[in-house]
Amino acid sequence: MASWDVRMEIICTNGLVGKTSECPIPACQAKGVWLRTVWSAWRCRCLKARLSGAVLRALVGDDAAILRLARDKLDRAGFEVSTASSGQQALDLIAERGLPHLVIVDLMMPGVDGFEFCQAIQQYTDLPVIMLTAIDEEETVIRGIWHFAEDYITKPFSPRELVARVERVLRRIGDFAYALGPVMQVDSYLAVDFAHQRVIVDGHTKDLTPTETKILYILMRNAGHTA
Repeated sequence: MASWDVRMEIICTNGLVGKTSECPIPACQAKGVWLRTVWSAWRCRCLKARLSGAVLRALVGDDAAILRLARDKLDRAGFEVSTASSGQQALDLIAERGLPHLVIVDLMMPGVDGFEFCQAIQQYTDLPVIMLTAIDEEETVIRGIWHFAEDYITKPFSPRELVARVERVLRRIGDFAYALGPVMQVDSYLAVDFAHQRVIVDGHTKDLTPTETKILYILMRNAGHTA
């Protein structure tokens, strides 16, 4: 189900926001049901339910209560959310499941902290990051926004505001032009494994440098866009 959900979001980001399209669920097609895009999510009017899986999020932080609160709010907003309690766990999750569309990360975590996590993933991607943390010192905020983050939110925070900021970042940046997964299939000839920094060309694996991987990520994210 997630695969066509992601493809639907790509259609949405190519200019169909607010327009209708035939529902891909066979049972709904038989009833002549149509979908209407709202923000980055799709709603089936017949089932009165939002189809999850269209937008993937990763929440990273060691505060279990905050993780639950943020995840529940984003989930109700129609986003598919994965959580990790440390930077290293988040890196392992990305290696296992592939890149998300956006990461929400705390700064104060055991082991690999928020800044170290951002440094690790931004060596080879331009993955959008929102920082959600209790640290409000000016120098830390400036460092986070200047080097890593699209947005910076301090605790305590409004869950509704978090959702609004997530949607704002995604509207400004735009969605990835290919379905995200552990190995992203570009076509029958080429696939990309961003987490392990390699490509599969006609069945043969080739390692990439971090710079090559990041350039490829940016090109693929903006595929089909015109200046």
